[in-house]
Amino acid sequence: MENVYGIEYSKPEVVLLQDTGIGVAEAAARTCYDSFENSENEVIQSIESHMPDEEMCNSINSIEDSNLLDDLAWTYFHHSILEHANLSFLIRGTSRGVLQEHARHRIQAISVRSTRYTMSSVINAFVASNHGGDKEFFISKILSFDMFVTSNEDYNRIEIGAIYDKLQYQRAVVDDFHSIAVAKSSIGFIKE
Repeated sequence: MENVYGIEYSKPEVVLLQDTGIGVAEAAARTCYDSFENSENEVIQSIESHMPDEEMCNSINSIEDSNLLDDLAWTYFHHSILEHANLSFLIRGTSRGVLQEHARHRIQAISVRSTRYTMSSVINAFVASNHGGDKEFFISKILSFDMFVTSNEDYNRIEIGAIYDKLQYQRAVVDDFHSIAVAKSSIGFIKE
């Protein structure tokens, strides 16, 4: 836990699911410079004489060091060749805003939990709380979803309360709120 301005934050959890290794990026860079023979990696040198087969691709993907990439990326800041490397991470406990900042640097593709398809649990909690007019039920339910980066329950309760108030407002001004806000698969439960 970190404490910033009196608010406790938990650090995101990150797991590397897959990587192609940097050999793919080196092969791409050496293609640009037609310099396969200058690699310290034997498998990259062999690309000069023939196209890689599956075994060579596996060897390329296991390369861990490349003098050329070190030089291009850190001396000449030629980062576009690094786009050929593929790293897939699973990240939990960070906001969409943080991920958007990472996406700005264009050397990654990001898949994020869709608010469009995963907000139904929030709406369902709201609808369930409204049958009894129970804001506290909504807050408790949303807290159990572990959706927030902050771990300060008092702060999160305020934020969730604000979500409830906004949903209450929308419910009051939108005709047939349930038909446009609630997932079609959940409408039957409301009628019950």
